[in-house]
Amino acid sequence: MTFKNKYQPSLLLFLLLKFSCIDIEREWEEIESNYDHVLNVFGILNLDPGFTSFIGLYRTTDLNEVSQRFSRVDTLFYCNCEVEEEDERCWCEDDDEGYWEVDSIYEPAAIIKDASVFVTDDNGVGFEFTFVENIEMIDTIMFDTTKFIDGYNIDFDTTIFDTNNFRLNFYIDTTGNFMPQEGQNYTLSITAPNFDPVTGFLTT
Repeated sequence: MTFKNKYQPSLLLFLLLKFSCIDIEREWEEIESNYDHVLNVFGILNLDPGFTSFIGLYRTTDLNEVSQRFSRVDTLFYCNCEVEEEDERCWCEDDDEGYWEVDSIYEPAAIIKDASVFVTDDNGVGFEFTFVENIEMIDTIMFDTTKFIDGYNIDFDTTIFDTNNFRLNFYIDTTGNFMPQEGQNYTLSITAPNFDPVTGFLTT
């Protein structure tokens, strides 16, 4: 009697919920967007001289529009299948001599590449920011290989340059003249084809 009184309401509720969902038709509802696209802007004015200031510029997208589009194929490295110690990144078959490892590069479909972007300081000096897809940075690694031979120290430094290519897709100052200072006012001005002009103001 106790079992019946305790679980009967819960069982009845479960059966009602189960049978109420049987005839529901599951399908996607089509939603259409009809509006004028606008620009989305973000950026950083970096006070650290070791880092680059940048402006990112995108447009709004339609609901049925893809977010990424194919840009190019990037060659990563070569797999030599004939060496004794095989690279763990490679997958070689018995009859393979070697192959290039490649990667497909995609970019945002909403990116704006042909805009005119200027940052102006308190003195009225304008700096043009240019769209850059990739930026190349070189790391310098030095090894002290000094040798002591026949009572003489032979100074010999070995320097290795490691080149890194980074995907950027930002507007930056390519002249190296733009160096924002603390406590200064900066004005951002953007003009892009088929879009309303954009202005912004920032105090560092």
